[in-house]
Amino acid sequence: MGREVEAVEERGKRPGHLVPHQILILRRHGAAACLLPWAVRNKVELGTFILTRSNFGLELATGNAPGATGVSGSGSGRSLHPHDSIAAAAHVQSVGEVASMQRMTEQAEAWIIADPARFLRLAAARVRLAFFPSKAIVGWVPGMGMEWPWVLCMVFGALRVAALIGAVLFRIRPVSIALYTFLPLAPYFINPRPHAI
Repeated sequence: MGREVEAVEERGKRPGHLVPHQILILRRHGAAACLLPWAVRNKVELGTFILTRSNFGLELATGNAPGATGVSGSGSGRSLHPHDSIAAAAHVQSVGEVASMQRMTEQAEAWIIADPARFLRLAAARVRLAFFPSKAIVGWVPGMGMEWPWVLCMVFGALRVAALIGAVLFRIRPVSIALYTFLPLAPYFINPRPHAI
């Protein structure tokens, strides 16, 4: 182990070679450089410094409401979305996007706390749907209809599951592969908007 550490440190001393902590610092700075313009835009447009998305509260509420099944637009959550409800759109206009999203966050958190088992079942359903979507989520594609896009999504889901299993069995950085597979999808495990799955 000591020789490996020495070898890594020696490589880091040579020009053009980075040691792991330097790579981590570069990744963090790169992520900040990518997110900062959006956060500044949010400050200018919404009056609040929001590093990523401003509508997470709304998505959390629409995906976790009475009658939700894991599929977008199911249950009473549909009536909360300004796209689907004139009353919801009027509310966002009257109080502002940030205040409305905060209210939706609080509403969703109250629902989740009141029924955590239901929330976990919905999250599990969305994990399954992220890999193996229903035909209703895939929808119709011009020139292809509904059947082929759904079949392609099912094949792609099966390949992703097989890659995860192979990574674990062959010990090929399974944690990294799992993170790259699940992390981008994590927000959609709690909200089922179809454009994201």
